[in-house]
Amino acid sequence: MLLPLAILMHYLKGEETAIYYIDSTKLAICHNKRISSNRVFNRFSEIGKSSYSWFLGFKIHLVINNKGELMSVKITKGNKSDLSVASVISKGLSGKLFGDKAYISKDLFHQLFSNGLRLFTNLRKDMKTYLLDIDDKLLLNKRSFLNLKPIMF
Repeated sequence: MLLPLAILMHYLKGEETAIYYIDSTKLAICHNKRISSNRVFNRFSEIGKSSYSWFLGFKIHLVINNKGELMSVKITKGNKSDLSVASVISKGLSGKLFGDKAYISKDLFHQLFSNGLRLFTNLRKDMKTYLLDIDDKLLLNKRSFLNLKPIMF
């Protein structure tokens, strides 16, 4: 099952443009009311929390380029942190990576920076402001075209 998916992903991979966007969304298996009685993917799925609510299922993590072409995909259990997957799915890329507030981490920034990828995120309310190049600010605001909607099986 995974080998054909990996081969398909290899052929669908977009071209490297040095501008990338990263995001994740939930893949819910069932409605929250049915979590206790659900048996589908029982061994593989986990209860996770999204910005909307709790869910049972998986998370899909995506990296796309500025043309909207898929660069990298990873499906994880629902309770997996976005930070823990970011360095794995952005491996082999160089340039600029734009993400949401879920990817704010000094360790992740330094790790990606040492690999040739600069991470840009919006600021939290309690963070100090820093100057951004106007082009980078526009690209960070353009990140909204990637905003993924939750997926329900």
